[in-house]
Amino acid sequence: MTHRTSRRSLIGSVAALPLAVPASAADRAKKSATAVPPMGTATIAPWVATCVQMPTPNTTPSKNVEEARAIVHKSLDACDAQLQMAAARRADLVLFPEYILGGPEDDMRGVIDFPGPEIERVQKLAQKYKVFIGAHAYARDAMFPGRYFNVSFLVNRSGDVVLKFNRIHTYHSHSPHDFWQRFLDKVGIEGAFPVARTELGNIAMMPSMELMFPEIARMFTLRGAEVILHDTAEAICDVSVKRTRAVENMVFLMSANTPAQIGPKSMRVGSRIIDWEGEVMAEVADGKAGQCTAILDVEGLRQRRSDSDVAVPAARGYIDVNYLARLRTEVVRDIYNATSLFPIDTYKDGTTSQVRVLPERTPESFRVSMDRMVETGMISRKYMKS
Repeated sequence: MTHRTSRRSLIGSVAALPLAVPASAADRAKKSATAVPPMGTATIAPWVATCVQMPTPNTTPSKNVEEARAIVHKSLDACDAQLQMAAARRADLVLFPEYILGGPEDDMRGVIDFPGPEIERVQKLAQKYKVFIGAHAYARDAMFPGRYFNVSFLVNRSGDVVLKFNRIHTYHSHSPHDFWQRFLDKVGIEGAFPVARTELGNIAMMPSMELMFPEIARMFTLRGAEVILHDTAEAICDVSVKRTRAVENMVFLMSANTPAQIGPKSMRVGSRIIDWEGEVMAEVADGKAGQCTAILDVEGLRQRRSDSDVAVPAARGYIDVNYLARLRTEVVRDIYNATSLFPIDTYKDGTTSQVRVLPERTPESFRVSMDRMVETGMISRKYMKS
């Protein structure tokens, strides 16, 4: 374990950010897109973070909903055992990998509801072990009938769901971008990019390949995130990507993968806990089951974020850079506003939770995106496949 001590007390926060509630477009228009509650005055003590690298349930071939749910609950039994081990190490937050409540397989649609009995069991485990739990599910949401989402969620020690993020860049489920305005009308930008203000600091979550899209992590940072939880089950996000997201956003990044995922020979995709300087504080080797634990000093991070470049001594022979203080967001705004690639509202009218969402079902959307890439000069049409 790596232990970083606070350099001095800094303004802190212990107020939890509640889940977003439905808001009208008029109400949302009055609020700043990046507004977050002001920080309080409490100091956050260093706390213990644990990533669990464990197998996810094999949900095929299940013959019916009851059998699929039984498989999920067997997986939750394994989570209980992992939490017992983490609690013995005095863990404050335990992050599980993607698919822990089942994946996007055909027989898993319509199995998990949010809220529902499987989610409630995770809440009870958090109460039992008095830890924060980061978990993942493919779940239906009563707020959006006829859709299912790739959901990352965080439960606090009391068993309250304090964060729920529906993945944006996804092809195994509905994306909020598929019906963006309707989604915002329900949850607002605060619900689209939620950041939970907790006793451990400001926490955000994002699953799997979402990490490959730097805008998502940056949105969380601009909304105050200090710790990003990455629940994943893939062989694409190399440790270099994880280190980059941590450094460029000056955040702690916890990434929990599954042992079955092993990247190409040149890549490392196991579970990692990384500090805001890109240092790998703890890790589990690719392809192996286990846990990794580190102590996160959020107070120290807040101290670093509050120092200008010139105020920080070059401890290692070079000047430490406060990347966030140097952000010039205005210069990128016009290009982003003028550029649209993958078309919005692909599934505007919804489908049914019994029809799997796959990119092969929307080839026209990818053709539109590629045509727009030609128009912007990103690619040449002569290289496009027919």
